[in-house]
Amino acid sequence: MFILYLDADLSDAGEWDPGTDYRKIDTGVGGVDAAENGLSSPTAVDTDADGYVDRVYAGDLHGNLWAFDLTDADDANWDVAYQESDGTPVPLFKAAAADDTPQPITAKPSVIRHPFQPRVSANGPNLMVYFGTGQYLTTDDLGDTATQSFYGVWDSGRIGSGDTPLSRAVLHQQSIMSGQALGEDVRTTSGTAVNYEEGQFGWYFDLGPDADSAGERVISNAVVLNDTVFFNTYIPSIVPCDSGGSSWFMFVDAASGGTPRAPVISINNDTVMDLVDLGSGDSPPSGLLLEGALSSPSLSLGAGNSGIGATLIHTQTGIENLATDLGAAMLGRRLSWRELRQE
Repeated sequence: MFILYLDADLSDAGEWDPGTDYRKIDTGVGGVDAAENGLSSPTAVDTDADGYVDRVYAGDLHGNLWAFDLTDADDANWDVAYQESDGTPVPLFKAAAADDTPQPITAKPSVIRHPFQPRVSANGPNLMVYFGTGQYLTTDDLGDTATQSFYGVWDSGRIGSGDTPLSRAVLHQQSIMSGQALGEDVRTTSGTAVNYEEGQFGWYFDLGPDADSAGERVISNAVVLNDTVFFNTYIPSIVPCDSGGSSWFMFVDAASGGTPRAPVISINNDTVMDLVDLGSGDSPPSGLLLEGALSSPSLSLGAGNSGIGATLIHTQTGIENLATDLGAAMLGRRLSWRELRQE
């Protein structure tokens, strides 16, 4: 990972000086003589609200989710957050399918403070990191049907025993159910609770739960608002020369990965947040099938004080505008003001 200083300046020879103009933190995974690798776009976090970045998260093509520690006053000590006793970098989390096949992380992680869990230690980060797996970079990726997943991982400041990364073995598994409701293809997710106090470090669910969604993956970043994680998946078309495919717009509970606590999306796009019944009683939906490849969702505050806004998603044919319950936290308020004086 490269960190470029804003006051950096080229030398007389027209070069950047390492340690003065920029820092490079090496994870030690991949290289010229090793398997190819690369990091996703990073997410920087200011954990103590002092205006300085303290922690950075990024994934790589080998399924490693890395945490970088930038808290030291001496930037020469900035490094990968977790290491073995000999200084070998250790990822926070290793994403792999049930058969241990690594799951590439190409989308930028999204990070929030844990919704309710207290810090394990006084200086612990206590952050939830959300990301999906999968890639769409080469021609070989088009027909790849390997199982990909979406994860919510708790960075408590601790990893596995023996300085090993966290894995899905210490996460709570949810599942996806698909069906039709209100004339649309929809999903729900199981809603069992995550036991953070008894050694669980988050949650996950596997994508592509049926033949129609084989090859489903996440290639764009999630958005987190209030208690809900919004993200899009992508299923490439199996038809040669067809660039369309389809996508699931997903919205799940941030703490558990389960179905939202209350409906957040209007399936038929009126102002009523819908419940659906896929065979086990009415439940808030967790996903809606849309055509084409989708951008990351953008949340837009609606008019008035109802808390009803919209999710805007760019598609290959236009913009999807879905009525969304953004909650009371998104009500419009004056954030700043200025006085204009005429002398």
